[in-house]
Amino acid sequence: MAGADWTAEETRTLISLWGQSHVQAQLDGVAQNRPIYETIAREHADAGYDRTWQQCRTIIKNLQQRYRMCDLPSSPVRAVIPAKPNVVQPQNDS
Repeated sequence: MAGADWTAEETRTLISLWGQSHVQAQLDGVAQNRPIYETIAREHADAGYDRTWQQCRTIIKNLQQRYRMCDLPSSPVRAVIPAKPNVVQPQNDS
């Protein structure tokens, strides 16, 4: 399975592990993050997935890059995402 595409559930599990506050605190400002990603990969394996620490790190970096691209003011995705998604925009009945 190591070479197969990532499933949505597998990706959600990885994001959940990576997003834990203690993991983010460990990653904050460190240059050598291999031991942290090794731990993430072990916990990911405990959830039933077979990925290396390098694959986990690569997916996270790719997701971060994609997020940043979507977050740019000039992004085509921004044009279809409301600035404040929780606010109902008034409809113009003209």
